[in-house]
Amino acid sequence: MGMSVTTWRLDEAEFIRGKDYLESRFEAAQGEEEWGEETDFSNFCEIGELWDLVNVAISGDPIPTQGVESLVVLGGDMLGEVGEPGGLITALTRQEVAEVSHFLRGLSIDLIVTTGERLSNLPDFVISEVRQRLEDLQSFYALAAQEGHLVVTRVYGP
Repeated sequence: MGMSVTTWRLDEAEFIRGKDYLESRFEAAQGEEEWGEETDFSNFCEIGELWDLVNVAISGDPIPTQGVESLVVLGGDMLGEVGEPGGLITALTRQEVAEVSHFLRGLSIDLIVTTGERLSNLPDFVISEVRQRLEDLQSFYALAAQEGHLVVTRVYGP
């Protein structure tokens, strides 16, 4: 299994409980099959192993290092390493969440998925999955910004 990414929108009270609490919630979420509105895990967004293709669609680079594009999937301040080698948790402030939400709201997913040179040679089912992840992220960050949430990201190493 390659590197995988999951994000979680949460309030300050949960965030200040610390890295061990955050990791325990990510572990619990990984065991869930349903992350919909009716579960305890509706505030999570699974980007999965397509994280690099999502970044390519957004910025043209699997790991963007500058601008708001660098915050969408992997960005933010590193809170520390967790779990297996390569595992870590990062966090975005409310301001960064608002910036990402605004950025994603301005994206035309259809345009970037259909015109992206680095995506054009991929099978249709992969392009469809990238499109879905982008739509999920748009909704996820819009809700996070609307509710004044922070966002933490769990990177699962290879």
